[in-house]
Amino acid sequence: MRLNLGNTPASLGARVDDVVYRMIQECLTNALRHGNATEITVSFWIVGGVLRLSIADNGVGSKEIVPGIGLSGMAERLSHVGGTMKAENTPFGFLVFSEIPVAQEEKR
Repeated sequence: MRLNLGNTPASLGARVDDVVYRMIQECLTNALRHGNATEITVSFWIVGGVLRLSIADNGVGSKEIVPGIGLSGMAERLSHVGGTMKAENTPFGFLVFSEIPVAQEEKR
């Protein structure tokens, strides 16, 4: 697994931290259980007061992306902190990308 923390502070507050933790947990589970991924990259970056979080894997992807309990649960948790999410196949596997407004000032 690769972790890119970018310009993100150690904490974004308890609520956002919990949402981010649960999202990464779900994505790792899906990548290993369903995608048979051997490499996963988690990347954080804050731009203009918005945390951009991506979790990409090199797994088999999905023939059809149907929001089940996992994807729906992630989207619901994100909505509670004003965030959004998209999930898609890529030429290299699967990607989950989210944007979450954060109160922290953007670091340079």
